[in-house]
Amino acid sequence: GGDIADGGCACRKGFTGQCCQEISVCPYIGKPANGQVSAPTGGFPGNYLEVIQYTCKEGYTLIGEDYAICQANGTWSRRPPKCELIQCAAEGPNPNVELLNSRAVFAFGESIYYGCKVGFKLVGPKSRTCESDLVGVGRWTGFNPLCEAVKCNPPIEPINGKKQGNDYRYGQKVSFSCNEGFTLVGSETLFCSDMGQWIGNMPICERIVCEAPFVPRNGEVMIASQHYGSTAIFGCLPGYRLNGPKALFCEEGGAWNDTEPKCDAAICKGPGSPENGYK
Repeated sequence: GGDIADGGCACRKGFTGQCCQEISVCPYIGKPANGQVSAPTGGFPGNYLEVIQYTCKEGYTLIGEDYAICQANGTWSRRPPKCELIQCAAEGPNPNVELLNSRAVFAFGESIYYGCKVGFKLVGPKSRTCESDLVGVGRWTGFNPLCEAVKCNPPIEPINGKKQGNDYRYGQKVSFSCNEGFTLVGSETLFCSDMGQWIGNMPICERIVCEAPFVPRNGEVMIASQHYGSTAIFGCLPGYRLNGPKALFCEEGGAWNDTEPKCDAAICKGPGSPENGYK
């Protein structure tokens, strides 16, 4: 470990002692908080020029150099580095997205949760987790989700009817009506719910029909149909005369416009007595 010189030995770098028989060593230097230090090959203390490595626990990133070398003077080339907690800054949400556990910063392994305002549905992940990239910088898993407007499926226009309204988003309404001679069965108006379902009963248009008119005793009725707008014609048998309307009309409400007539027996008035005579 040295050369002979007047008065003793001249030691090469890294050796000590009267005859340079001892190698320089470095003591245990300690480990960083939330980190580890690898021992030299023979353990601590480390010999001259031996190298130790520093690492951090999962969720922490190393600030500084990750190694140190044992120097000839018996000290390590640098102090232990620091292990800092990996963090992710909360990203600004997209329009109509709500952060359910909003705060400025999240630690490694923590998750952020998303929801939507009423009338919108989430497109993307419900949550994202703070993780580390290859160089120890915090980043979020997945992508920033979107919230799309809830829409109901286009309602079917009823046969013999009409539909008013073409906006099928949450909160909007669609109204229905029927052609003349038909009546609406179901809901006149449907509302799109926040679940994307129509509130109400999908309507249909049924033909308006009046009940069969009463046939008067000693009379008859002629009718082609009982639908809205149809006409019922009444008549009486010989010897009877009509008491009431001769014709009825089937109206929009599904009823005849008047009460059915009767057939009363025809009665002749008394002939009277002749002038200056008898009967």
